[in-house]
Amino acid sequence: MNRNELEKSELLKDDSLTIKCDIMVIKDVDIDRTGANTAPFVVVPASDMIQHLSSLLQSTEGSDVTFEIGREIFAAHRCVLACRSTVFKGLLGSMNEGTTAGVVRIDDMEARVFKLLLGFIYRDSVPEKEAEDDDVMWQHLLVAADRYDLLRLRLICEQKLCTYINTTTAATILALAERHHGRGLKDACLDFLTRAHANLQEVTVLGGLDHLASTCPLVLKELIVKLVSPNKKARIDVNTAFVTVPASDMHQHFTHLLQSGEDTDVVFEVSGEKLHAHRCILAASDSMPDINEEEDMEEDEEKDDDVDDIEVTWQHLLVAADRYDLQRLRLMCENKLCGYINTTKVASILELAEQHHCRGLKEACLDFLNFPPNLQQVMAAGGLSHLSSSCPSVLIDLIAKLAYLKPSDEL
Repeated sequence: MNRNELEKSELLKDDSLTIKCDIMVIKDVDIDRTGANTAPFVVVPASDMIQHLSSLLQSTEGSDVTFEIGREIFAAHRCVLACRSTVFKGLLGSMNEGTTAGVVRIDDMEARVFKLLLGFIYRDSVPEKEAEDDDVMWQHLLVAADRYDLLRLRLICEQKLCTYINTTTAATILALAERHHGRGLKDACLDFLTRAHANLQEVTVLGGLDHLASTCPLVLKELIVKLVSPNKKARIDVNTAFVTVPASDMHQHFTHLLQSGEDTDVVFEVSGEKLHAHRCILAASDSMPDINEEEDMEEDEEKDDDVDDIEVTWQHLLVAADRYDLQRLRLMCENKLCGYINTTKVASILELAEQHHCRGLKEACLDFLNFPPNLQQVMAAGGLSHLSSSCPSVLIDLIAKLAYLKPSDEL
C-alpha cells in the first residue's frame, strides 16, 4: 500500500496506525533456529585424560620398564616417561650402566619420593594426601624434579616450600634453591631474610649464614646487595608473588609423542596409509584425541571453501568415535555438527544421530524441525521421506515433539 492509499483508508485514524501482531513463542529460552546456538543440547565434558593415565599407572598393564628403589618395585611405560622427561628419554634410550633386562636401579632416592615423581609424570599433579605435610619431603621431590628435568613439578615444589620458610628453615631452603635453579624460591628466601632484621638475626644465631657460607657462598653476596638496596619491597604474599606454576602441558607432550612417531609399537593401515601409535596409550584411554584436533579442523575449515567436505569429515569422525567407544570425542563431534544443522542437512544429521546414540545431536535436530517453516522446507526437499525409509522410529519422536505445538502455532 502506498502513502496516498494509506492516508485515504479507514486504517489511519488521527494520524495513527494500529498494527496487530501474532507472536508464536516456541520455548521459554532463546534458541537460534539456525542451529548456531546449540549449547543446551550437547555438553562436552572436561578432558579425563589424567584419570585414564592414572589408572594405567596403577594397573601396570602394558608396562615395559621396572624401577627398583630400595626394596620397592615400580612398573612404568617407556613411552610415557620419555615424552614427559628428556632425562628419562635419554636414560631409557641407552639403558646405561645400572640397568639390566628392563630394570632400572636407583640407589640415591627414597621410594616414597620416586612414587610421587612417577605419579606426577602420569597425573601432572601431586596429591596433597599422598605428599606428607613435611618440608623435607618437598625438598627431596624438588631435587628429583630438577634431576629429571620436570620443570612444572619443580615449580610446584618451590611454591609449596615457600610456605615453609621460617627462621629455622630459611638457610637450608635457600641453599636448596641455589643448587637446583629455584629462582622464585630463592627470591622468597632472600625476601624473608631482608624483610625484618629480627629474621636475619635469628637465622644468624642459629648458624644459618655459616651453613650458606660453606655450601653456596655466592648467595651471601646477593643477600648483601638486597640488604643495602634502597628499593626494598613491602611484604607480599610469598605464595603467589615469587613462584608461578604454569598450566599443565601434558597434552602437548602426548601430542609431540604422537607426531614424532618415537617408541611406537603398533601400526594401523587405513586406506593405504600407515599410522603409528603406542599400545599402552590406546589401551588406557577412551577419550584422548589430540587436544588441538578440533582447532586444527577449524583452521582447515577456514582455508577450505567446501564446507560440505568438513561437515562430512565430522560425521565420519563421529562414526569412528562411536565405534571405538571414545565418548568425549563423540560429544565433540556432536557439538560441532549442531552448527551444520539446516533445512538441507538436518535429515541426514538426524539419521546419523539416531544410528550412533547421539542424544544431544538428535534433540538439536528435532528442535530445529519443531519450527514449522523449517519443517515445511525439509518436507518439500524429501527429508522426511528419507527418514521414513532409513530410521522410521525417529519420526515418532518428531511427532511427539510436534504434539506440543498449539493449534494456533501451525501454519
